[in-house]
Amino acid sequence: MSARIQMAYVAHPVGPDGPARVANLERVQRWLRWLIISHEGVAFSIPWLPYCMVLDEGQRRRGMRDNFAGLARCDSIVLCGGEMSPGMQAERDEALRLGLPVVDYLHYGLEPPVIP
Repeated sequence: MSARIQMAYVAHPVGPDGPARVANLERVQRWLRWLIISHEGVAFSIPWLPYCMVLDEGQRRRGMRDNFAGLARCDSIVLCGGEMSPGMQAERDEALRLGLPVVDYLHYGLEPPVIP
């Protein structure tokens, strides 16, 4: 039987509705690609991504509640995207409350490292 694959929750800045939000949603997809390629034994979860596509900023409370439910099913949290947003801080704090390891890639900046 194969080893259990770890599940990591990906936290990335989103921001309010508008052009910056669109750019961040495109950027997180590049981060996801880098994470998948760079971490063979890990599956990545971004439960908030479809919520951001269908809900507006006024529905953030519902999105955060559901995201925390997804986070509770993960083995760790990965921080990426160059800066810690208030939403990410809440996600990180919840992960710490749950006793999950935090993998911090914020020092890489807005974009993920280049894939060779």
